[in-house]
Amino acid sequence: MEDSTTYQEIFEKGVQMGLEKRMAQENRQLYQKVLLRQGTKRFGDPTPEIAAALEQITDLNRLDHLAERMLDATGWEDLLRSE
Repeated sequence: MEDSTTYQEIFEKGVQMGLEKRMAQENRQLYQKVLLRQGTKRFGDPTPEIAAALEQITDLNRLDHLAERMLDATGWEDLLRSE
């Protein structure tokens, strides 16, 4: 069965999907880490609620947007405010 081309294609597709999911998770964690580090330097330590709210954000586009907003935000609440 492992020798069949159909099996190989399905297996490779599964491996690729797993890699993409892992990369997205690692990117999300990196964004969150950088946002926390830069935000702490700029705004001071986040409250536990702010840190938890940031950890809840899983959308990479939103995290990217927050990275841009970091330049203009006046504080943690302003940064995380919905537009």
